[in-house]
Amino acid sequence: MLWVSVLILVAGIISTLLTVHFSLRKADKRGLIIILSSLVLIGVGLWLLSMDHTVYIAKPIHVAYPSNIQPLGPLAYCVKIPPPWYATLWFYFLGIGLGMLSVMVIFESIIRLLKNG
Repeated sequence: MLWVSVLILVAGIISTLLTVHFSLRKADKRGLIIILSSLVLIGVGLWLLSMDHTVYIAKPIHVAYPSNIQPLGPLAYCVKIPPPWYATLWFYFLGIGLGMLSVMVIFESIIRLLKNG
């Protein structure tokens, strides 16, 4: 799962750089708004991805054993804290953000090709 998120992050960075490269030649408000809103969506998606895992907290239990009994290991009470329900939405935010950037790159490429002939 970690490699998938790294791949998504790298694809987002590459598409952001391409979008900025194509849209800075002709600074229009529509392109800049799409770039900034998609970057915000990607950031929210990565933030949700970072919190989408279960947390386990081990609280040690102190028990006095007689000298002839050896425990097999440290005793601990494990507390499980599940992620919040909205943390599972990270995929949608990343997908929408990367989709917006991809559409912007494709449209800018098509417009550039049509202008050049």
